[in-house]
Amino acid sequence: MLGFIGNLAPLEILVIVALAVVVFGRRLPQVAGRLLYQLRRLRQSMYDLRRESGIDREIRNVERTVRQAAWAAEARAAEEVKAEKVEQESLPKAAEPDEPGSD
Repeated sequence: MLGFIGNLAPLEILVIVALAVVVFGRRLPQVAGRLLYQLRRLRQSMYDLRRESGIDREIRNVERTVRQAAWAAEARAAEEVKAEKVEQESLPKAAEPDEPGSD
């Protein structure tokens, strides 16, 4: 949820906290509580929207289709490699030239 914090350096976080204390002062706990409440509501709304729109189901269907296509492509590639190997084994081997001085 707060994945952007991982991109901030400790000094940047310290500056943000200091700025928040300066701006909000004694009201900081109330403001932080309201902010967390609004974030919770936003997260719940996003979950409801995804559930009602059916986007999760569509994403799963697309993922399944992509996986099946990848498996089919891997199977075709494996069959082609196998066919090439069989073809190479069935070809007569060329006679190797005699080495000079082996008389």
